Amino acid sequence: MRGYAVKSKISWILLLVFTIGWLFYGVGCTLLGVSVEDRVLQFVSDINSSDRSQVYLNFHPAIFNMAGAQDVATWETQFPVAKIPYTISFLVTNDPSNVTFTITSFDLLSWNVRFVMEQLDNDWRISEMYKDPTPLPAETLIID
Repeated sequence: MRGYAVKSKISWILLLVFTIGWLFYGVGCTLLGVSVEDRVLQFVSDINSSDRSQVYLNFHPAIFNMAGAQDVATWETQFPVAKIPYTISFLVTNDPSNVTFTITSFDLLSWNVRFVMEQLDNDWRISEMYKDPTPLPAETLIID
């Protein structure tokens, strides 16, 4: 009978540990938020999708041109689906007001991109975006 009580306590302890682990895993991402680097990677992941309807979710909801960010045609014009996949290189995230990287399409066309990021709760969001098709001058895509 005593062995049963010990096994029962161990079962409850394991259940408790499992539950705490599951809760931490399930809500951990929400509690920790989205880093600047993760936001850039999410943006690139979204433009690598043939469905561009979620791209605007990377932007701060208070941006001036949210209608432009929500317009799927904006993203098709700037990053055509026909040029997927896009990759990034030279990512610099140490200053959220000046996040820079290079996007390269599958046909090796490259653009320098600059984000200005703002924190919203625990998440970093894009508030301004500039695309520089070297050697031409920078084009303002989204500005706060």
